[in-house]
Amino acid sequence: MKRLSALVAAMVAIGGGGPAAAQMGASWATGDTAITTIVFAGANRLPARADRSPEEMARLFKTACLDTGGRAEAIDSAVADGRLALAGTNFTVTATKKRPELKLRLWSGPGIVVARTDGFYAVREAQCSASFHPLTHPTSAALTEGMTKVLGPPSNAAEAVRKNGKRAKRFVPLWNWSEGSSPPVIVNGIAMRGGRFSADSVLMAARAAATAVR
Repeated sequence: MKRLSALVAAMVAIGGGGPAAAQMGASWATGDTAITTIVFAGANRLPARADRSPEEMARLFKTACLDTGGRAEAIDSAVADGRLALAGTNFTVTATKKRPELKLRLWSGPGIVVARTDGFYAVREAQCSASFHPLTHPTSAALTEGMTKVLGPPSNAAEAVRKNGKRAKRFVPLWNWSEGSSPPVIVNGIAMRGGRFSADSVLMAARAAATAVR
């Protein structure tokens, strides 16, 4: 079962762009099938959309989150040299009595928001994620096919079919990714229908394997 939670946060943008630059908010995976989104206070419009195929989304995600090791400075370098057509913005979520101040750096473009974190009060998993807002919402099967074309078969593909030959109903494709000196990550993709605080979207996330919530 997919789970979606949202937090409404008052945010201050530093370095240009404002809340609109990050298209209402930033999302992270908080499990194999769960998403948490921080929604900017006062954001009352749907995200700008740009149609991409699942394969195109997966290629952008790989460039932003896997080829960079999910490091902010490496993502900034990919933006600077033209590998990513995105704009970076720093955000500060003001502190409350129960929560400390939170600083975030997001990168956005038409139909995409890239976010990374070492973990914070709402997202305990260190990760890099890419949220897409396509005009055509892909099925979960189409999303898996597109990601497989870019990342190869899921690492747990053998679990897709049960011993009796029937497809496992709760199967969630996952990719165990390790490349270069970057720490191993678990990659998943979620095609999510919108709700009160969000529009239809696709999330791809690379979560630090050591801390990933299953």
